[in-house]
Amino acid sequence: MSLANFSTFRSAFTGHIILPEDAEYELTSTTYIGKSAPAAIVRPQNVQDVALAVSYAKKNNLILSI
Repeated sequence: MSLANFSTFRSAFTGHIILPEDAEYELTSTTYIGKSAPAAIVRPQNVQDVALAVSYAKKNNLILSI
């Protein structure tokens, strides 16, 4: 994933982030409905993580699925 400031997002996010190279990605992404595979799957741990993920998606013009 080569999105702007992803490392900053990742360090601030306290929940779990699953990327395509992770072992659980295939199983986890099967619930995703869309035309392409998700760039990342985030599992927020708290309200701050939710706000951070929504803000990051908006700033980077990412499609967000909840």
